[in-house]
Amino acid sequence: KAAALAKYPGTLERVEAIPGGGYIAHVIRASGELHVLVNRQFEVTGVLTGPPGGGRPPGQAPRASSGASS
Repeated sequence: KAAALAKYPGTLERVEAIPGGGYIAHVIRASGELHVLVNRQFEVTGVLTGPPGGGRPPGQAPRASSGASS
C-alpha cells in the first residue's frame, strides 16, 4: 500500500496478491484507475492503466465498423 501510494498518490481501492508473489494495488486518481505492480520486496515494478482484463475503458463507445454490410 505505502509503496504504491508513494509513487502514485491517490485513493487506494484495494490490494490483491498475484500468483508467483507480488501484488496489484488499485489506485484511483483524477485521471483514472491505475493498477500498480509491487514485488515481494514492496518495490513498484510497473503500472497498468484501464480496466482489469483489458477492453474499453468505461464510457468509451465502441468503434464504428468500416465497410458495407451484406
